[in-house]
Amino acid sequence: MSWSDAEDYCRNSGGSNSHLTSIASAFDSNEIMAIAAANPAIGSLDQVWIGGEGVNQDTFFQWIDGSAFTYTNWMPGQPQLLYSCVSANPSSGQWQTELCETQNYFICKYSMQPIAVPSDCYDWHFNNGNSTSGIYRISPPGITPFDVYCDMDTNGGGWTVFQKRIDGSFDNFHTSNWSDYKNGFGNGLNSNFWLGNDKLHILSTKDAKTRLRIDLWNDRSQFTDSANGHWFGEYQFHVDAETNSYTLHVSLRTGGNTTELMPLNDNMPFSTPDRDHTSPQCARKTGYGSWWYSSCSYYLLNGRYNSTNGDMLRWFDTNHQIDFRFPTETQMKLRKLP
Repeated sequence: MSWSDAEDYCRNSGGSNSHLTSIASAFDSNEIMAIAAANPAIGSLDQVWIGGEGVNQDTFFQWIDGSAFTYTNWMPGQPQLLYSCVSANPSSGQWQTELCETQNYFICKYSMQPIAVPSDCYDWHFNNGNSTSGIYRISPPGITPFDVYCDMDTNGGGWTVFQKRIDGSFDNFHTSNWSDYKNGFGNGLNSNFWLGNDKLHILSTKDAKTRLRIDLWNDRSQFTDSANGHWFGEYQFHVDAETNSYTLHVSLRTGGNTTELMPLNDNMPFSTPDRDHTSPQCARKTGYGSWWYSSCSYYLLNGRYNSTNGDMLRWFDTNHQIDFRFPTETQMKLRKLP
């Protein structure tokens, strides 16, 4: 990424107090560069963006996080004052200035602000410093505290998972009714589950903006071009309360490699086999399962796990020769936008 894009990423993923990293001492430098050097994607000759920037093409530099620029570790002949953005070499730890549009790796520094009662996985990760994926208890407003599965690894971490399918050991998603989806069901937060639409409503509306991420792994189609593939999409979204049938509000895709059709479900109410709001009665079709249907065919992420009738767990993909992916694993998760 460019320097400014990297800084935007740090702020968007970690909050207003998170930035490209500053470096205050040789100890800091060794610790931070060791993190970068341990990343197998970063070579010994690569540069990584840090939070230093020049001002007015003179010898004055500052850290983007506002900390004092007292420690320096310039390469010989640096800084080149024609360029204002500072990068470091993970192998030597030394710095240089570069054209700010140069595409480099980067290092973010997240400022922890511990929260006594985390309201979601974002709080556990970015405010309380927990970095291990697993089960955590959260206390969002207006509901009794409950356990969730937190994904602390994907795209910065801090994701609260509300749907997970990993195998066919619990294959009742397509037959579960309105009450089941309202309250949640499954065979464990480490296995297959739907968290519950009441919880989904609260988690997706308690903050000003919330991001949805959908991950799909592997493709069981006999015509697949990517049996071990991974596809994902990210969107802004929220889900209404039960009084408005858990209607979905979803944006255009903001990132990912899935087919851009999720917005077709925008403003669609949730449907289940016993409370189907669609005129073709999509949720009542054998194996299809519950969803925010605008069409009966595009997405069956709550469909039957195994089937020989083509009505099993699937995702529409116009880049595939038969138009569908049949994943072995799926996750739907959310994270507030700071």
